[in-house]
Amino acid sequence: MRAYSWAKNWVLAGHDVTVLTMASNEEENFLSLPNPGFKLIAVESPQMIQKIKRHYSKATKETQKGFKKALFGWTEYLRCKKGVFNACRMPDYTHFWASKALQAAMNEHPWDVVVSSANPYTVHLLASKLKKRGRARSWVADYREAWTDNFSYPGLFPFNMYERHLEDKLLHFADMVTTVSESFAEQFSLRKDNGHILTIEHGFDFEELNIPPSSPLLPKDGMFRIIHTGSLTPGKRDPTELFKAIQMLAKDPQKEKLLNKLEVLFIGHRQGDLEALIDKYKVKNWVKPFGHVSRETALLLQREAHALIYLPWNDPSVDGILPGKIFEYLYSGTPIMAIGCPEIEASQRLILESKGGVLLPRAEQIKEYLGERLSHIEKQQVSIPIHLLRRYDQRVLAEKFMCALQEQLHV
Repeated sequence: MRAYSWAKNWVLAGHDVTVLTMASNEEENFLSLPNPGFKLIAVESPQMIQKIKRHYSKATKETQKGFKKALFGWTEYLRCKKGVFNACRMPDYTHFWASKALQAAMNEHPWDVVVSSANPYTVHLLASKLKKRGRARSWVADYREAWTDNFSYPGLFPFNMYERHLEDKLLHFADMVTTVSESFAEQFSLRKDNGHILTIEHGFDFEELNIPPSSPLLPKDGMFRIIHTGSLTPGKRDPTELFKAIQMLAKDPQKEKLLNKLEVLFIGHRQGDLEALIDKYKVKNWVKPFGHVSRETALLLQREAHALIYLPWNDPSVDGILPGKIFEYLYSGTPIMAIGCPEIEASQRLILESKGGVLLPRAEQIKEYLGERLSHIEKQQVSIPIHLLRRYDQRVLAEKFMCALQEQLHV
């Protein structure tokens, strides 16, 4: 959605835009989004890689035994703990896609500027080659997430040693680096010695978020519904403190009946150890995994909920994470419950600045908040200051980006 917002708004501003992306069978991707006039080049992965991915996807749904179980477990460990074969650390299957994509790009006319938005990190390798071969006059490396400084995936030795060296070379070669927050920009400034580092937040699209619902998605039955949309990360972005608070309410004879009005829905398909946590804290009567829904449905559910769960990255050494979801949450007008992470980081500062919700790092605070809200169930609306909404309008951010390209890179 970040790259799409630039392509969309630059085309509408009169620029000639080409999008190079991976052909995918997933329901929601660049190919399924409305195209206001950019040229779209969709390159498939090699057949061998597609076959391997299909076999792996099938294996995740089957019970493994013996050698297959050991091999599958080791592969999952590399993906989930190290980031290998997960589009963010070496080695990765997207290297093969990048080779095919480079061939497709070399058949096109040269561009004034190429913007590569990672992850996968391999798009930076592709973009650097386009510049070296004279197909791009300037190159901008956009980081939605860090590569070698990735806070989730440390990589695998000895690949991570080479990655660091390679990324330093790429950062020096890139004409500009963009990223999602000021904190991340400061980190890149320590590694890029030739300047041109720009913060472009994810922001939100007013047109997309203003879609009127055909009918209510949630019943008007007197229940207080809290919703979380997106993925979970065990230990770093997980709802443990919320479940502890619900458990405390269930054991409180004066407040346990309030829970009859509570329903917590987790929407998305990457739910980490959610079900294990539900069993551990015995909260299945109130907490429900909802599964995957379309993006449009998720946005509408955010607007209809009584409160939204936001889980900051729970690591005091990491600051600057501002995912697109936090801007969707702010625009929804629904109060945000920022749960966990006692250290104030970028997303929590934004919630405080916008008066979009409350910070509830500990179970005791969540219990008090739930007790109050469940005692007086009504839909509360949050009014975000208009100047802040305008600051994060994707049209404004795309214009800011284009102005920087014209002024600093003379494109």
